[in-house]
Amino acid sequence: MTAAANDSNRLQCVISGGCGPSVTSNPAILTVCIPPRISDPANATVTVGDTATFSVTAQQGKNHTYRWQRSNGGGAWSNVSSGGTAATYKFRTDSVDTNARLRCIATTTSTPCGTSRDTSTAATLTLCFNVGISTQPANQSVNVGQTATFSVAAQAGGKALSYQWSRNNGSGWTVITGANSASYSLTTTSTDNGAQFRCKVTLVSGCGDSATSAAATLTICTPPLITVEPSDSRAKVGENATFTVTATGTSPAYQWWR
Repeated sequence: MTAAANDSNRLQCVISGGCGPSVTSNPAILTVCIPPRISDPANATVTVGDTATFSVTAQQGKNHTYRWQRSNGGGAWSNVSSGGTAATYKFRTDSVDTNARLRCIATTTSTPCGTSRDTSTAATLTLCFNVGISTQPANQSVNVGQTATFSVAAQAGGKALSYQWSRNNGSGWTVITGANSASYSLTTTSTDNGAQFRCKVTLVSGCGDSATSAAATLTICTPPLITVEPSDSRAKVGENATFTVTATGTSPAYQWWR
């Protein structure tokens, strides 16, 4: 008669004999000691900086109290520093939380049953790191035949990163084969003028978003070349004398000397 459904039942006995009226005992209360049993929390995968949530559900017993514990890197278990006294535990993640393990201890204390506990299995927190680009590639201006170098700097919580540079000649972006480091260099030709370059940075392993840099433009500078020299000029006193020169090149600037 000690099924959980019988907890708090009141029982009394009626006694009858061969003569005289029957008598009824005082009622007695049945207390069934039901140890707590809780579900196991599920593993969680969140992006660093977001909120991680772990929950358990009471499956047996009543009047539970809860205490969440944490183990970092397989170390000893300790109570979480803030909160952690309800069936659900939430906290904002940081990079140091990767691979942390969480478990919950449910406790029931009553008279006359005393104290009993149930400890869940551990759930693991997996953190995803988004790639952040801290230094964008800069525009480059070089003379034809010189080397142009584009560089990018990125971070993702100390995780290993891979790089892929692409180029746009005006008709869309194409991947540059073998351009797989944080810097990309090329020996320029006249056809490279106006080309754009950008880099996609991706986590080598684990979860998280990749990031693509801004585009940088390559300008090929043509050295100045005089195509028409100034001619001698004659002028009377008080008249203007005019000298003219014609030159090609990238944005030539002029300064006359006498």
